[in-house]
Amino acid sequence: MRRLALALLASALLLPVSVQAQEEGEPQAAEPAAEPAAEPAPEPPADPFADLLAEASRKWWSRDGKGVTQAMITKMEAAEAEHADSYALQVELARWLYWQASSVGGGAAEATLGKKGWDHAEKAKALNPAGVEGYYWAAANIGAYSRGSGIINAVRQGLADEFKANGMKAIEINANHDSGGPLRAMGRYYFSLPWPLQDLDEARKYLERAVKVDPNSAINKFYLAELEVEEGNTEAARKLCNEILAIDVSKADPPSTRKNQVNAKALLAELD
Repeated sequence: MRRLALALLASALLLPVSVQAQEEGEPQAAEPAAEPAAEPAPEPPADPFADLLAEASRKWWSRDGKGVTQAMITKMEAAEAEHADSYALQVELARWLYWQASSVGGGAAEATLGKKGWDHAEKAKALNPAGVEGYYWAAANIGAYSRGSGIINAVRQGLADEFKANGMKAIEINANHDSGGPLRAMGRYYFSLPWPLQDLDEARKYLERAVKVDPNSAINKFYLAELEVEEGNTEAARKLCNEILAIDVSKADPPSTRKNQVNAKALLAELD
């Protein structure tokens, strides 16, 4: 019995203090409190101007929707007061105004919008003389202004030389921009000039180059189709119009494709 008592005493002495305390009914020491979770990093501050430019770029592909163009131009014109030195904004205004000008059916409205677009393109050129966009959209908007005010009147104002200078500079910088846009512009330039300045051979040279740059560009092919009609090549014009109608809108510039598919249908009807 004495040996058993000593063995039990020895076992008790070997127990950890915390176990002894539990068995003796003493309170345990509190566990250390867990550190609070780190707060999430704050979100970067909103940049409304960057969001506006992103919206303009995104909505360009649905610009033929009801009210889309005017709403976008209004927003960008409001932003110009604080961001007049933004090359991207001036380019966006120039191209949206050109689209609007080319969609109003000619006359004074087209001339007014074309002049506004031209002014923004000139600002873009001043901000970035190495960028193709300023020269390209300057030429396009000079064209819109000229159509609206009358081609002969525009030639008398010296705008043919102004158009050519901008178009050729755009080709020098990047002829492939906007699906061969600078080439298309110069082809249309030589096609649209009044006699004796019109040069259909030069028009063909540039328009065929534009089609090679982007065979899925409906406007490239439509302008070439109109040239074929002008030169009496009706079968070639029909072929181009049918190719335009076969273009998958989802794989091209949807608004421009839809617009020129309508034009192609109308031209085919005239040829029948």
